[in-house]
Amino acid sequence: MEKLKNRKLEFLFIFVSIIALILGVHNVFLYKHINELKKDAVQNLTTEYNEIYNLCKTIDQYYIKNDFREASKYRLLVNQTTHNVSTLLSKDLKNLLALAYDPLFADLSLGQSTLNKEEASKLITDMNNAVMLISKDIVNMQDEVKEELLDQTSPEFIKVNTQIENMYAKYIKLVDDYFKNNK
Repeated sequence: MEKLKNRKLEFLFIFVSIIALILGVHNVFLYKHINELKKDAVQNLTTEYNEIYNLCKTIDQYYIKNDFREASKYRLLVNQTTHNVSTLLSKDLKNLLALAYDPLFADLSLGQSTLNKEEASKLITDMNNAVMLISKDIVNMQDEVKEELLDQTSPEFIKVNTQIENMYAKYIKLVDDYFKNNK
């Protein structure tokens, strides 16, 4: 009877050990997979904000610093970039680009028909600088900090998201007022 009891305990111990080993190996593979997904997400975040930064830099160098000439050359670039950004980090940035930046730039690209070129030029310059600064800061962050941005409860995410929300609130109102006042 004692031998049977010991055999059952040995079998149970072996069974539990095998299950623990399988779970341990599974956890290691799962951990590696999660790390790969984090790296992919960080790379996507970097790529996206690099696109936004490059758009702003191009507009700054070739349009704003060129005395706001030839906006029509950059109209398609602005439109495609602003509407194709998924903004992994903030829907407010996507909305700012699509609902304020693009329409304002479209108005400037009309040339002589621009509602108020002086006001629109100042507004696009200010907005472009603000978007370029935030996107450059995100692109230049260390990957570990960018991983924190993926967690919506992290202090880094809250800080960056608050900056974007404030920028959105400011410029969406200014662009809306621009179009209301210059009909």
